[in-house]
Amino acid sequence: MACPKPVVCAIDGPAIGMGAEITSMCDVRIATPRARVGWVFVHRGLVPDTGAGTWCCPD
Repeated sequence: MACPKPVVCAIDGPAIGMGAEITSMCDVRIATPRARVGWVFVHRGLVPDTGAGTWCCPD
């Protein structure tokens, strides 16, 4: 969280659930045409968060 340099991620396939949350915390996201990002929590009737997204939010 206190990284002095930008965090870059590359998405080349499905990033679902926790994978989507990890990509949302990066400063720069580079995705290929094969990339798919999604949260399936709402389809299951759950809160759309695995804990990583709210854990990294500022107070």
